[in-house]
Amino acid sequence: MSLVNQEQNNEYMRRYNKTPQGRMRKKILRWKKWGIKLPEGYGENWVIFYEQEYLGTTHCEECDIELTEDRYNTPTTRCLDHDHYTGKFRNILCFVCNIKRR
Repeated sequence: MSLVNQEQNNEYMRRYNKTPQGRMRKKILRWKKWGIKLPEGYGENWVIFYEQEYLGTTHCEECDIELTEDRYNTPTTRCLDHDHYTGKFRNILCFVCNIKRR
């Protein structure tokens, strides 16, 4: 691949990663890398889990604060809480509650 084509590809990926599809893809790849296991009922359907469970949860399941989607972590950023040893999904929390549970 030529340098020009590589630069064009890199630019395309930068733009794609800012789209809802790109953000979803990036998040799911990160969860898989961390070894997170989906709850029963989702099988291996990460897209449905992302849309229904992750985005569908509007408030922290611990403190009930309204969740946000932020580029950087803020106190209200939506987080997927999981057991760090087994990878088992627990629930969707705000950044603050997620840090407390580690």
